[in-house]
Amino acid sequence: MDLLFANSMRVKGDFGAKGLDQASDRLDTLKLSDAARRDYERYRNNASHYSSAIQTAIEEGEAKGEAKGEVKKNTGDDSGNA
Repeated sequence: MDLLFANSMRVKGDFGAKGLDQASDRLDTLKLSDAARRDYERYRNNASHYSSAIQTAIEEGEAKGEAKGEVKKNTGDDSGNA
């Protein structure tokens, strides 16, 4: 595989080694121009930040809902205004 990579700058699709997909993606990124690579990295960072923000909001919402349920259970309040 090292010779295939060195000669062609690509990862052959029929190899099945662990982590090969990530290596192929990284190689594709390295082939980009400097400006395109910066844009792509910015996109990836923004996507990661957005995904993290969504996950945090979900977790906070679940925690808030669970806390309201506990208050409601402990007080016997069925009005939903706990």
